[in-house]
Amino acid sequence: MSGAPASPRTFLLTNATLISMDERLPQQLPRAAMLVADGIIQQVYTSDADLPTTAGVLPRIDAAGMAVLPGLTDGHAHLDRETLGDDLPGFAGASSVADILDVVAQAAVNAQPGEWIVTRPLGTPPDYTDADDPFGGGRLPDRHDLDSVSPDNPVFIRPIWGFWNMRAKKISFANSLALAAAGISAETLSPHDDLVIERDARGNPTGRFVETAHQPLIEHTLLRVAPGFTRHQRAAAIRNAFERYASFGTTAVFEGHGIASEVLDAYLDAYAAAGSARLRASLPLSPHWPEIGDLRGTLEGWRGDFELLAGRFAGVDGVFIGGAVDETATALRSANHPRTGWAGFAAGAFVPMADVEQLLLDCARSGVRVAGLAKNLLEIFARVDGQVPIGGLGWTLGHQPTLSRDQIDVAADLGVMMTTITGHHLHRGVFTRDLVGTDRESEIVPVKSLMDAGVPVVLGSDNRPISIWDSMVHVVSREDERGVIVAPDEAVSRYDALKLVTVNGARLTGDEDKRGVIRPGLAADFAVLDRNPLECDLAELAGTRSVLTLVDGHPVSTDGTLAL
Repeated sequence: MSGAPASPRTFLLTNATLISMDERLPQQLPRAAMLVADGIIQQVYTSDADLPTTAGVLPRIDAAGMAVLPGLTDGHAHLDRETLGDDLPGFAGASSVADILDVVAQAAVNAQPGEWIVTRPLGTPPDYTDADDPFGGGRLPDRHDLDSVSPDNPVFIRPIWGFWNMRAKKISFANSLALAAAGISAETLSPHDDLVIERDARGNPTGRFVETAHQPLIEHTLLRVAPGFTRHQRAAAIRNAFERYASFGTTAVFEGHGIASEVLDAYLDAYAAAGSARLRASLPLSPHWPEIGDLRGTLEGWRGDFELLAGRFAGVDGVFIGGAVDETATALRSANHPRTGWAGFAAGAFVPMADVEQLLLDCARSGVRVAGLAKNLLEIFARVDGQVPIGGLGWTLGHQPTLSRDQIDVAADLGVMMTTITGHHLHRGVFTRDLVGTDRESEIVPVKSLMDAGVPVVLGSDNRPISIWDSMVHVVSREDERGVIVAPDEAVSRYDALKLVTVNGARLTGDEDKRGVIRPGLAADFAVLDRNPLECDLAELAGTRSVLTLVDGHPVSTDGTLAL
């Protein structure tokens, strides 16, 4: 989309099946039209017959009867990770050690002697379902295999980000030069029980490392000497991801896990390079709290910084705080600050639980918005609210697999917003239903109860997959990957599912006065879809794509179906 116009467009969209999400209008308007001027919706016509005679001089986009709805918000996107590493050598389709070595050998040909060769993980993206067994039980490469094709270059085959495939072990590989550069020998001890240095019969490292935690430690500890992702790589990944997310109708993202400083820098670069062909981004900052001395002064100063950043792009609007589950592993990752690897958020944002309440109190006193994930943060939010009211600050919790009726009531009373990851906690039922039991299954991602209580809840992709349509199917069908219907009373209608990612999404990002519905005076953020999400077979809903996605009237993604 590098050829997108430099200023917002003025045009007439006609012959649309309009799903405006405006409660003042019917849920669907066939043959509707919309006038856009300078990126703002000027008028919505309930029928093409209502068009003024002067409309004939305007450029037109004929929607050909396709469904048009407000742009979607991904409430937990990790957009920065979607194309990160695409410029590295990869192994999709590899079926043997020989295939792996062919890729490494070619990379060695293109590298200078001594230059590191860092690759994507073994397995097939994006889900890496074969990450820990790519050859169906066949032998995996070791240091000697890699040495044979790269005798002059250290090699590091990265592990997967564990949330791509939560069942797989995280396996990484290094050749002898890489091991030597990292100082890894027979005497080297693993820094953590989750990270195993595989050894041969003599106790020497084989060059294979196996991890069980979802967030790899290897790049932050034993092989931290290997090059990480550069600012340029991250910025390019964000820029490329704009169009990829937009191809599903997403026009805005909320990074509920927060972003580290190196990702914020990349966002600034990506926005400058993308011009008008970019998504809206609401970015809580993921600070490295241990390096912040004057906490109160820093928090109060950030409010002004957030406003300045919001003037340059969609903006940073708060901070991420999480309580560390494994403080040892968190400290190990944090020691590699400012590098974050696949994560994109600072390990130092995970605050020891003993310190969280005071930190939250300081945020409340400074009027700073907080986004968090830890399960017990809600009860701490309530205690903080008893001293400093947090209503109106937009505090948010994400990744909550289960919520009881009492917790929902507390969230409603506090004005806390929720984002939810249905892929982890509802569809892949083994991670929630098998843990909480059938007697509590009504607490699993209780979207309907949240909506009924007035808690703004927004669906998030968590970058696996990036299409939010999968999540909408999950909350409508309540069916997990084994075909089991989980708490059917918590199912919502398709229209209500759309509310979660349009109306509620705009509220999550503080944009309800700009977008979220198609209405005169709001921004021309909308998507033209290849099927009607209210009428297509439910089995087809997850495959929904946008043939044209616009932000402020600018095209961010188009498949060429419609003439612009």
